[in-house]
Amino acid sequence: MVVKFYGAAREVTGSCILVETAGAKILLDCGFFQGSKLAEERNFEKLPFDPKSIDCLIVCHAHLDHVGRIPIIYKQGFRGKIYSTAPTKELATLVLEDSYKLMAEDARREKTPIFYSDDDIEGALELFEAVGYEEKLEIRPGVYMTLRNAGHILGSSICVG
Repeated sequence: MVVKFYGAAREVTGSCILVETAGAKILLDCGFFQGSKLAEERNFEKLPFDPKSIDCLIVCHAHLDHVGRIPIIYKQGFRGKIYSTAPTKELATLVLEDSYKLMAEDARREKTPIFYSDDDIEGALELFEAVGYEEKLEIRPGVYMTLRNAGHILGSSICVG
């Protein structure tokens, strides 16, 4: 197994962890970098992996720094399943739609680009599949995941293999 951290390592935001096994490429979270202009500029950088090569995405909770770049990986070709609890999907929907409205306002006011479209949000949300706590799910043959209650925010989870 190989684990690569593409955010939230030596920093707080931008949670994005790639776990590669012999049988799967699993992304844990795909969030925005936040906190300063320099941090937020990183959201425009090319992703350090091919979104089309990712088998699935597991979302631990719906804070923007965990879900903010999901429409970006969708826009760039990711079409695997997105696993989360049902409350996380519901909250992620609100967070992504609200974030898009704020980006659109900033784009009009400050002439800045928008990361993705409403269609990218809608397409990404269609990939979500709700998983209950303690439900063992086989992602690929021999590769399993279970979500456990993290007690952080509504629907938050810890993923164990």
